[in-house]
Amino acid sequence: LIIGDSGVGKSSLLLRFADQTFSANYITTIGVDFKIRTITVDGERVKLQIWDTAGQERFRTITSTYYRGTHGVIVVFDVTSGESFVNVKRWLHEIDQNCENVQRVLVGNKCDEKERRVVLEHDAYRFAEQTNVKYFETSAKENVNVEDMFNCITRLVLQAKNSQQWQEANSKSANIRLDKASLKRKRKCCSLIFFFLILLISYPDRRMEDYKYLFKVVLIGNAGVGKTCLVRKFTQGVFPPGQTATIGVDFMIKTLLVDGDKVKLQIWDTAGQERFRSITQSYYRSAHAIILVYDVACQPTFDRLPEWIVEMEQYANQKILKILVGNKSDKEEEREIPTTIGQEFAERNGFDYFLETSALRSTNVEQLFFEVAGRLIREMKSNDAKFNEYFRRQRHPDEVESFSLSNLLTRVQNVPCCNGSRPNAT
Repeated sequence: LIIGDSGVGKSSLLLRFADQTFSANYITTIGVDFKIRTITVDGERVKLQIWDTAGQERFRTITSTYYRGTHGVIVVFDVTSGESFVNVKRWLHEIDQNCENVQRVLVGNKCDEKERRVVLEHDAYRFAEQTNVKYFETSAKENVNVEDMFNCITRLVLQAKNSQQWQEANSKSANIRLDKASLKRKRKCCSLIFFFLILLISYPDRRMEDYKYLFKVVLIGNAGVGKTCLVRKFTQGVFPPGQTATIGVDFMIKTLLVDGDKVKLQIWDTAGQERFRSITQSYYRSAHAIILVYDVACQPTFDRLPEWIVEMEQYANQKILKILVGNKSDKEEEREIPTTIGQEFAERNGFDYFLETSALRSTNVEQLFFEVAGRLIREMKSNDAKFNEYFRRQRHPDEVESFSLSNLLTRVQNVPCCNGSRPNAT
């Protein structure tokens, strides 16, 4: 399975490997496409079914179904697009949510475009090392490392398949073999199902969700102030010792119950290093709240706050909720910024809320994020029509009652090739 943002070159890599062709004309993949190629790796003849998925958000529900039964996943980003590199973490998270015992390879495509490159090779390799995945830099246009990359993912799958762990993981699932007639029948009906799924996913705002509110919260501030530790403590309940610097942007999801309302927080943890600023600035857009963090035991991180405020004013929405946080309050003996100074700075610069926290001791961490969620909900329910128009998630349950994904899948069960009449497992 090949996944990644739209436009990173997934289809081009597939065409280069399967057909030895390259087209400069970009045509967006709709849903999922696939090709087959048989190769020989380490003396074993292997048939690869290579599935090229759409990177657009509206097709994610379709493409996520193709994770099932997948043996290997190729995650692709564009070395000339910092945002596509940042989003790799989202794709890896999606793999973890949908797959077990799957082999992964990370690919930085378009390495031939050296003048337009924004993702440093060193950063990409370091990220791959941190996430324990193999990394390749490829060019579908110039056919650089394409064969090597596909051979590598195939070899990883073969090695895993031959291991005892793979056999145990797959012993519970039956191997279903379809005869030619049933396969043709299945293709016809599933093509119709796939078509209607595309129509349904084309209207993502009309689908019912398992939460009432979805808020995007972005953490900013100098490197080393503890942004990642705050996020990890809140979402996972752990304090990561020896935390390495964030590369680009990371994110976590946490669902809360606030005053009876179910709220999903997308918490974006941005890199504080200067070289990632052009990447992280794009994440201010569409954010509902920004948490600006400094280290109470490090004066330079407090002195840099005005620069971060200028950046917020330049890239964020004017109605955004602004929170100032002094982290590492447990370091009282090393403290350089008194609480009163932080409070006065927050009031003077128009912050909506000020708080001191300690990710190490869990001081005020839960309070911080619950306060953010509560304030956003109250704003949503307020009489500020402009704010509501910008932030409200439009929901139309009446419009999807007769044409919903669950209804469609229920009807699918009555199709001969998709219900109990399918061939027996062997």
